Amino acid sequence: EHHLLLGKMAVELLPQALYWAPDSHNSENPASTGLAVRRVPIPGEAHVLRLKDYATDPYIRGGVYCVPHYRPEAAGKATGPLALDQVVAFAGLLKQLLAQHGCVAVVTEPDDNSRSANAAVLTGAYLMIMEGWTAKTVAHSMGGYSRLNFPCSWTRAMTRPA
Repeated sequence: EHHLLLGKMAVELLPQALYWAPDSHNSENPASTGLAVRRVPIPGEAHVLRLKDYATDPYIRGGVYCVPHYRPEAAGKATGPLALDQVVAFAGLLKQLLAQHGCVAVVTEPDDNSRSANAAVLTGAYLMIMEGWTAKTVAHSMGGYSRLNFPCSWTRAMTRPA
């Protein structure tokens, strides 16, 4: 997994411990998303945390939006935000991984906008729940990724805010 991080840049959220490394939304040009934060190289010893690696976890569910008591098609075009049990499970997992590895990089896949947005929400929630950050601090630290939007279940096409 560590080879995935070679040469990657990320937002350092917790000094030498937690990195936010989204690959979607043109990570080579962070300004294209309004991301106005400084990026640093990810340390080679960082543990890679990808939501898709937890697809079979009954609580995280791979970071995929679902309403447990509805059929999947009832969600329509909705992709998030995730359910409370997913938020709590992710916060616990990230806390455990930080304790175990000391350094974690939350990484998303290229062109997976849904998981990027959900990973941003989950990472921000971790910072608020476990680290005591304010929503304003999270939004400032994650830049443009804190302003990603989610389509509603009745949305016909995804539109970006003006």
